[in-house]
Amino acid sequence: MDTHSFVYEGEVVIGREGDRMKILQLLLDTKSDHENVSVVNIVGHGGLGKTTLAQLVFNDEKVEKHFDLKDKLKEEFQGSARARQMQVLNLKREFETLRMKDSELVKDFIDKLMKVVNQIRILGEELGDRRVVEKVVVSLPEKFEAKISSLEESRDLNQISLSELVNALQATE
Repeated sequence: MDTHSFVYEGEVVIGREGDRMKILQLLLDTKSDHENVSVVNIVGHGGLGKTTLAQLVFNDEKVEKHFDLKDKLKEEFQGSARARQMQVLNLKREFETLRMKDSELVKDFIDKLMKVVNQIRILGEELGDRRVVEKVVVSLPEKFEAKISSLEESRDLNQISLSELVNALQATE
């Protein structure tokens, strides 16, 4: 049986409740101040569930309320809300202005485009696959006009996936 350390909300993990409660008690001890937070080491052989236990503790409501961890981590790695907003605006501008060059390969253009798309999505902004497909279609150079016309006649471009579009375009290179 394969093991994993992903803990999904509402998932039951058997045999770790006692350990989880002990760690929560150590972390949430009201006698200690927030300036001197203890470090709790979880050690043991591989496959014993150390990561799962750490995730159970981290995702516990009490820990979240006590430490405000998720907001602090989010701000640490993504910056303040204002900084994120500026990043999103700059990335959207980059997304809108990207155009495929005549000499560029489809793969290279898609890689460049998806790098921007993924950065936008990481910052929590919604950018659907439909919009990405539309962007590719309107960003292509003239040499792909016949292929796009052919695709429009044979398929509904609103239903085509990005990978299907890319495969069709690469076949014409």
